[in-house]
Amino acid sequence: PMFFKKKEAGSDGRLLAVQTGLVVPVSEVDDPVFAQSILGGGVAIRPEGNEVLSPASGRIISVQDTGHAYGLRTDDGMEILVHIGINTMELKGRGFSPCVRTGQKIRRAEPLCRIDLPLLRQLGYQTDIMVLVTNQAELSGQLRFYSGMRAQAGQTCIIERIR
Repeated sequence: PMFFKKKEAGSDGRLLAVQTGLVVPVSEVDDPVFAQSILGGGVAIRPEGNEVLSPASGRIISVQDTGHAYGLRTDDGMEILVHIGINTMELKGRGFSPCVRTGQKIRRAEPLCRIDLPLLRQLGYQTDIMVLVTNQAELSGQLRFYSGMRAQAGQTCIIERIR
C-alpha cells in the first residue's frame, strides 16, 4: 500500500477568521493603504470579541511593540499580516495584550493577542482587523478572498490558496 504524509493541520492553504464578525473586502476599509492593497490583498473583519486568533499554523515573524500588528509565515510559505484597527499604533500599546513573541511557533486558532474592544471604540478608533497576504506575488496558484458573511473565529475560511 502507498503511504501519504499527513498534512499538518493549518498548512492546507486556508486562513481562518481571526475574530468573530462581519467579513468585508479590504477595499471597504477606511484607510487608503489597506483599501488599495498596498501591503497585500486580503479581507477585514469587523470584530465582536476581545481575542484575536492566528489564521494558520506557522511562525511569528514580527510583533509590533504597540501590540496592534502581527506578521506570520505559514507552514506552506504564505506571509500574513494581521493588523488590528486603523491608526491604533498611536495608542502605544494601550488596549493590546500580545500573547506571542517573534520567532515563536503558533498553531491555527491559538491567540495572537487580546484587545480591549470597548476601549478602542470609546477612544474613537476604527477596529477593523485586516488579514493580508503580503507575499502574494511570490506564491504559486491564486488566492481567493471570502467576504460578505459573518465569520466564526477559528472556524470560517476567509482566504484560500488555490493551487
